[in-house]
Amino acid sequence: VAELKTDVAELKTDVAELKTGQQELRADVEFLCESQKVFDERQKRFETIIVRLETELTEKFNALADAREVQKDVNARILQSLDRIEDRLDRQERELFLVKKSR
Repeated sequence: VAELKTDVAELKTDVAELKTGQQELRADVEFLCESQKVFDERQKRFETIIVRLETELTEKFNALADAREVQKDVNARILQSLDRIEDRLDRQERELFLVKKSR
């Protein structure tokens, strides 16, 4: 009988430990569920930020490409103007040379 009482006492202790362990597991699972919710919310915000950045960067890249093309056109016109000015200077130098030579 004494041995039976000892076994019952051990069983009660084991059951109490199991209940405590089960409560700890429940708390851990609840914590994990809350952490997962926070993670999911942050991931959604992160994805939203990425999409916004991709959109903004695409727009800015396109604007830079357009500006580069415009600048290329401006540069080409400037070079054409410089060529015309150089041609005029060359003609004027030749005319000046002929005028000085004829004197």
